[in-house]
Amino acid sequence: MGITCDIAGDGKKAWEMYKANGYQLILMDMQMPEWDGIDATVKIRDYEKNRKTEHPAYIVAVTANTFAEDKKKCRQAGMNDFISKPFKLGELKKIIEHVVKNNNE
Repeated sequence: MGITCDIAGDGKKAWEMYKANGYQLILMDMQMPEWDGIDATVKIRDYEKNRKTEHPAYIVAVTANTFAEDKKKCRQAGMNDFISKPFKLGELKKIIEHVVKNNNE
């Protein structure tokens, strides 16, 4: 699809990488060491808010937990979407296309 990606081993590293690189799209695993996906997302959203970021990252929860309460926690943390593990390539492509389209308008 002509995109590049970076991989963070934990939520704290994901936040540090976001600060350094300002990603458009983040696939945030919900279960990571150091900080989980919720903690990392809250930090990213606070950082964006404090910097008055014009185009916040589109954050997608990647999780096996698809219960309503899990989705609610994701939304409350500031996530835009979720994708269930295991996911199909077509599902991921739709998300990427959505982000690219909205960032180029």
